[in-house]
Amino acid sequence: MERRMLYLNNFDIDQYLKTHKVKTVLLPIGTMEAHGIIPLGTDSIIPSKLALDIAETMDFLVAPTINYGITSSLLPYPGSNTVRPDTFKNLIGDIAKGLVKDGFNRLVIINGHGGNINAIKEITRIIYDKLNLICITLNWWLICSELTEDHFKQRGGHGGIDETAMIQAICPQTVKWELLEQKIEGRVHHQGVDSVPFPSTIIYYKTGEGKPVDDEVNSQQYYRKVQKKLVEILKDIFSQFEHFNFN
Repeated sequence: MERRMLYLNNFDIDQYLKTHKVKTVLLPIGTMEAHGIIPLGTDSIIPSKLALDIAETMDFLVAPTINYGITSSLLPYPGSNTVRPDTFKNLIGDIAKGLVKDGFNRLVIINGHGGNINAIKEITRIIYDKLNLICITLNWWLICSELTEDHFKQRGGHGGIDETAMIQAICPQTVKWELLEQKIEGRVHHQGVDSVPFPSTIIYYKTGEGKPVDDEVNSQQYYRKVQKKLVEILKDIFSQFEHFNFN
């Protein structure tokens, strides 16, 4: 069954709504931002693929991805882009209105970008208050931080080992391994230091950890672990909603 609303027609949507008590849409959100040796759209590509696979597992639908978000310290690099926080929040709010109009009762946001977190948190509170639409946000890399350390035996980073592994698992042809160290050398982000632009498009969170590794098999294993983790979390949340009769 096709899960992407972009490729469904109105009759398909009507049928889904008529045959499901829990009417759930996944909304992938990212941004356009430099990511070292992986694509500008990394923060959208990863949530989009995760959303599609989660939808297949849990019988959800997937809304079109929001590819533009709130970018700051890496904005000066070519290709990076941003939208104003109010524009970003208004877009999510308007999408939610359309979903409620159709009869959907749950929205799950799969977010791939840290700069979006505060704005998403603000607008989802408003959406629930105004529209009574249940909203769940999954910031995948934060949820999977311990999983990342367990799998790679080191911390991840922006454009680091974790995000690069996810992109290698999804679209390996887009990873430019030849740029690593030839043109791009990662830098550690030190607490208390703020730089615009940040002096690298690969950002490590701990000295000596996070450098991308070319290992497609290992990357596929990591992706599957991340997907499984998110499904487990959603199933647990949904079971609790059923227990308390949240529709």
